[in-house]
Amino acid sequence: MLLSIEMTADKRRKLMELYESAFPAEERRPSDQMPPDDPAFRFYAIADHGLLTAWEFPGVTYVEHFAVYPETRGNGIGSSVLAELQGAVILEVEPPEQSTEARRRIAFYERNGFRLLDVDYMQPSYAPGLPSIPLRLMLRGETDVDEAVRLIHSRVYRAGADTHPRS
Repeated sequence: MLLSIEMTADKRRKLMELYESAFPAEERRPSDQMPPDDPAFRFYAIADHGLLTAWEFPGVTYVEHFAVYPETRGNGIGSSVLAELQGAVILEVEPPEQSTEARRRIAFYERNGFRLLDVDYMQPSYAPGLPSIPLRLMLRGETDVDEAVRLIHSRVYRAGADTHPRS
């Protein structure tokens, strides 16, 4: 098992450094809000390879952030971590037309059983002054996507019901 919630203060500090370097400010929670005060939130260390933050909701797990250290990529660690997640799993990705990196990331998730959903999706802002971001959703397994989006927006981003732009 690669995922663990147990970690030393030094390991958590190193993982927070990875978190802040791997995700731009508009795609991550401000450090003073980490970890969020919600019993559904999980902050996992991936052995000595990286981190995964997830929210365990009834019927679906939402992967909020997933990063491995660059020097450990390409060794099957990411696929092994995804295999540990049971049941339906949903996550956000950049649209494929955004970049080659976005297309590679989508292909990685597709190789691991995810499918790109054909729905418009907007990630709400993490904090005042930060933009909302047009993203895409990927899903492995089956779940009520509308309910998953409602939970993600209301619990993860603490956004109101009027911020669920989907079509």
